[in-house]
Amino acid sequence: MPCPFLKQTVRMSAEREAHVLSVHSELAPDWPALLAQTLDDPDELRWSDRDEETLLFGRWYPELLDGKHVIVVVVLDASGGQQPWIVTAFIARRWPAGVLAWRRS
Repeated sequence: MPCPFLKQTVRMSAEREAHVLSVHSELAPDWPALLAQTLDDPDELRWSDRDEETLLFGRWYPELLDGKHVIVVVVLDASGGQQPWIVTAFIARRWPAGVLAWRRS
């Protein structure tokens, strides 16, 4: 999936896709569009407080389950040897903990 903020494509393995669809089934059936839009035009980016190489992309969807955030969790490779990849994505009422990296003004 293209990611303008990272200026590169973010990959999602079949195993991670299966994880999202089985564990976070509330994203179905529109999960590809929700993830793509969140990566393309997020409301906010946060560095994960669990892993310093993990960035959380989030976007508010007022029509989704009476208003929720879609959070896409992307693992970066600081050495640049590996393409960023999606580890998971989920719907959240509130943002998970993390350090603010960027917010839409």
